[in-house]
Amino acid sequence: VLDINLPDVNGFAVCSKLRENADTPILIVSSRTGKGDKLNGFDLGADDYIEKPYDIDILIAKIKGIFKRRYQREILSADGVILNLVDKTAVIDGKPVELPAKEFDLLTLLIKNQGKVLKKEYLFSTVWGSDSESELQTLHVHINRLRQKLGDDPKNAKRLLTVWGVGYKFI
Repeated sequence: VLDINLPDVNGFAVCSKLRENADTPILIVSSRTGKGDKLNGFDLGADDYIEKPYDIDILIAKIKGIFKRRYQREILSADGVILNLVDKTAVIDGKPVELPAKEFDLLTLLIKNQGKVLKKEYLFSTVWGSDSESELQTLHVHINRLRQKLGDDPKNAKRLLTVWGVGYKFI
């Protein structure tokens, strides 16, 4: 939360400097209510601008909205599986699990489409690329490895279901 009228420095300069070095969320709170000031704040990288005096509930709602938009997409969570899309880490049933890049990408795609059957060809071309030198069998190997890490029995899958003749889905 940043005010424009600071005692020793201009808040716009602070906003600009922050944007040069970081992607920190910035909410400007100011008594400067002119259109030019607001546009300047947004041009310098502010996520939102609220005029003083403000209602505390509105301020809190705006802060929550910024965090939801910025950080919610960085974490995927489904049925005891948590994937951090930024640092490519996985936690399954509360335990960190090492996932190689292709397994991580495959699990991410399945969880993003939770409940939908994804065709084998779609999974393969999305994760490995349509011009990959690998074969479709590579997908089956990675699915089996994921099942082991998920603690899933292929004959009685709880998370990663095979839809015979079609593909796979994360339940």
